[in-house]
Amino acid sequence: MTKGRILLVEDEDDLARLFAYALTRRGHQVRRAKDALEGLKAFRQTKPDLILLDIMLPKMDGLEFLRTIRPEVDIPIILLSAKRSEMDRILGLKLGADDYMVKPFSIGELQARITGHLRRQAGA
Repeated sequence: MTKGRILLVEDEDDLARLFAYALTRRGHQVRRAKDALEGLKAFRQTKPDLILLDIMLPKMDGLEFLRTIRPEVDIPIILLSAKRSEMDRILGLKLGADDYMVKPFSIGELQARITGHLRRQAGA
């Protein structure tokens, strides 16, 4: 049983493979994009239930990606970033992110947040 379609926009290969593997093992369908432009294309093709979005991406940063798609969709978007300042977190949330996780974090915490957001989305 699939728990949700997740679009993972992450340019760090090792990290993306780890996330995709762990989330697939937990029953999610994961589509990966290596940059924001590829992510926009994948977003429009796959209609994900949730997006995991790195902020520091090549070509277009994750915040610009967020600004672009937020008016089109009301699905959970979780920002993933090494940026840990309060101002960075506030900016991401003000731009429309539903959550902000500072790297490094555990797969268990990521899964718990995904589960919570998908549960709320299903009840909406």
